[in-house]
Amino acid sequence: MWPPVVAEKYRKNLIWVGCFAAFFYAANWGAIALFGAVYGAVGHNPAAAYKALGALPHVSIAAAIGWGILKKSRIAASTGLMLSITGFIGNWVTQGFTSKSCIQCLIMVWILACSARAVFAHHKAVGAERNEKA
Repeated sequence: MWPPVVAEKYRKNLIWVGCFAAFFYAANWGAIALFGAVYGAVGHNPAAAYKALGALPHVSIAAAIGWGILKKSRIAASTGLMLSITGFIGNWVTQGFTSKSCIQCLIMVWILACSARAVFAHHKAVGAERNEKA
């Protein structure tokens, strides 16, 4: 189920998938913020527009996590995994395990767990390479 992440090509692919997942999440939240703000402005409902802009912190955090994973940051990979686990648990408690959003969060947890493994394996391989050269 969890093969070792030793091949460089496999690590790069998993890191890219985690980066894509985080940026996809950021794009979804960005679309929610944009369309909600436009809908609120067109409908002359400033409260709805203001509420929709509450999605902007989610956009920033998800984009920062995606960028960090792309740059192979262990902190970003761990943070993304912890936030996705938190979202999964929250959806499981509030909506039930078989809800659409809970299953989507479970997939996100799995993707970010694989990506985090790849980031940590990358740093382990780089450290071993440095030790061999020394």
